[in-house]
Amino acid sequence: MEHSKKRIPLNAWPFYTLTLTLFLFLAGKGLLATGMFADGLIYDCIAQNMADGIGSLWHPVCTETYLNDFHEHPTLAIFLLSLFHRLLGNGLWVCRLYSLLMFSITGLLIVRLWQYVSGSLRNAWLPLLLWVLTIGVARTSYSNLLEVSMAPLVLGSVLMTLRAYNARLLSSHVIDLFVAGILLSAAFFVKGFTGLYPLVFPLLLASSGYGAEYQTRWYNRLLRAIADSAYIALGMIVPIALILVFNDDARDYLTTYYNGQVVNGIQYALVENRSYILQAFVERTSLVWIIFALLLLNRWIASYKGKGLSYQLCDKKLINTLFLLTLFGVIPIMISLKQRSFYILTVYPFFATVIAATVNPSITTLMRRGSTRRGHIVIFCVSTFLIGAACGFQSINYGKPDRDATLQNDAKIISTRLNNGERVALPPTMYDAPSLHGYYYRDYRVSLDANDQQHQLRHLLVPEQEMLQGTGLDTIYHEIELPTQQYKLYELKQK
Repeated sequence: MEHSKKRIPLNAWPFYTLTLTLFLFLAGKGLLATGMFADGLIYDCIAQNMADGIGSLWHPVCTETYLNDFHEHPTLAIFLLSLFHRLLGNGLWVCRLYSLLMFSITGLLIVRLWQYVSGSLRNAWLPLLLWVLTIGVARTSYSNLLEVSMAPLVLGSVLMTLRAYNARLLSSHVIDLFVAGILLSAAFFVKGFTGLYPLVFPLLLASSGYGAEYQTRWYNRLLRAIADSAYIALGMIVPIALILVFNDDARDYLTTYYNGQVVNGIQYALVENRSYILQAFVERTSLVWIIFALLLLNRWIASYKGKGLSYQLCDKKLINTLFLLTLFGVIPIMISLKQRSFYILTVYPFFATVIAATVNPSITTLMRRGSTRRGHIVIFCVSTFLIGAACGFQSINYGKPDRDATLQNDAKIISTRLNNGERVALPPTMYDAPSLHGYYYRDYRVSLDANDQQHQLRHLLVPEQEMLQGTGLDTIYHEIELPTQQYKLYELKQK
């Protein structure tokens, strides 16, 4: 299929503004607020440390006392964020900018994928709209989750594979597949094995008959697909192997990561049911399924009335392949009970493209029936107004805590009595509180120490409901009266 290089039609821009409007509203008030998902908060602390020369790519450090020997994930995305901090400073907006940039690149690659599916840029806003309507996706744009950085790499690998299948020269074909593998190696260094499912993409293309005009017999297609997957695997393995062979720190880090997070992680349970990830996928895509059902119903009604549809041709073989790829990005996670809903963020662009291509005939027909210059102007004006309203909504919440509000407000008050870089004692039972550690360190460079058994640190932080009377600590510490709600600060009594 030839892929049009034409620009986006002018009458499509109102729908792009509509998509942007929905994104800004669905993102909620967190885009410019100070709250952050716990995992993203920890990654930002590590990145800021790297930017300040504390820790490195293979020796990441969160705080002096918490995850100071971080081996939870490969750290490429954290390192990239640290470069942003090194260039632009350690403000929260730098982390937001990085996440939004990764999110925007993913959006641009979705448009490119649509060109392969439909052969043009017409209705390229549709997969973007369905992607944004996937529950939770808009909020990940500022979450600093590693999957947000991994998504453009996974998408890029798939696009390079498609480019290889459309290359006329064998050398270009092999080089594109090798580059696709390099992108997968980068995805591995971002979040490990969860981003490697595009390795099977050539096999899925063969099973759907994509490229059959070059290889008409199924076994020839299969052999070609196996060879192509091997080229991708080679491109992925070579960078990883070189790093492991020539960098001792990298080898030690990745060995510890593999043993701790992969081998032991398979036995580590975050959910009770292996089908949790499938349920999460269905729930997160529920709005997309509803839109799909309504447009499918519209198609049936139109066919029943004999009106027919103005079909915009899409590559059905590629659509089937992308749907299979979506399943391959979800189902393997069921091997382990260590599952979180955001583990499958990278599959949503493929799923959105599949549904968009399926409903594209109905959308094209509806647009042609109701398409007028005046209608487009109205949509554009209304969307532009709503974008302004959404931006105003976001600006109102600038610098305000959208989540963990009480924790952040208490930290702001308590920090006035602490020194930058100070270590504060913490009850041992509160060690595993990532948000608590993250906010104090990110905003005030205060490390919370749950190991101060000799009571050598000047200050002690405890929950509001916890009393020191009767523990013996009341003879060591006295409370500092502060207008906090969730935590209290104590100070060592002078001897």
